[in-house]
Amino acid sequence: AMAGHVTMRDGSEGPFRRLQVLNPGEKIFLQTGKYNYTYQVRELVTVPDYEFSVLESTESPQLTLVTCTGWDEELEIYLERLVLYADLVESSPR
Repeated sequence: AMAGHVTMRDGSEGPFRRLQVLNPGEKIFLQTGKYNYTYQVRELVTVPDYEFSVLESTESPQLTLVTCTGWDEELEIYLERLVLYADLVESSPR
């Protein structure tokens, strides 16, 4: 699982600013120092900010991306989390 901001403290765009525009079936490419990974988006869900079950281990390899959503103007906080699930399609050494 990886978490990233929608908006940074200075008001600039965070790394997951456009997470919500990804659709099921689209590919995500992730590189580490040793491997290249390709994931396919399965689904996006919105959960309450206190819901941590989205971070639990899974039987099959998947990528879970989490960011904030559901901004409350009055409270000036995010009330929900946007969670993207993607399944591993391919991995190869770099």
